[in-house]
Amino acid sequence: MVINALIGAALIAAGSIPVAAVPNEIDYPRHSLGFAAMMSRDFVTAEAQLRAMNGVEANDPARLINLGQLLIRTGRQAEGAALLDRARKGEDVELVLADGKTMWSHDVARRALATVTTNYAAR
Repeated sequence: MVINALIGAALIAAGSIPVAAVPNEIDYPRHSLGFAAMMSRDFVTAEAQLRAMNGVEANDPARLINLGQLLIRTGRQAEGAALLDRARKGEDVELVLADGKTMWSHDVARRALATVTTNYAAR
């Protein structure tokens, strides 16, 4: 099953996935995953949209990954890593990334967690 979400921040923070010019989430309520706000680096708005859970379940892998990456990008590594770990342990669904490619949510979460671990080790 492909979840047509756009994972805006997962792996983009690490610079490993280019951003495509896609305006919003796919098959999710508009702004529910904070995609456009994250792409414009409006992290306050993106966080508010993700926390509002407008039509999105609390444990939705796309939501957990986007919010986890946002928290990491804004200096809240432990909280962000915990959400990425929840996504890694939850339902494994295929997601559409910001560059249009698809990847399984467990793989996205693992890669994002590896980036956090690498950043901690470098400090």
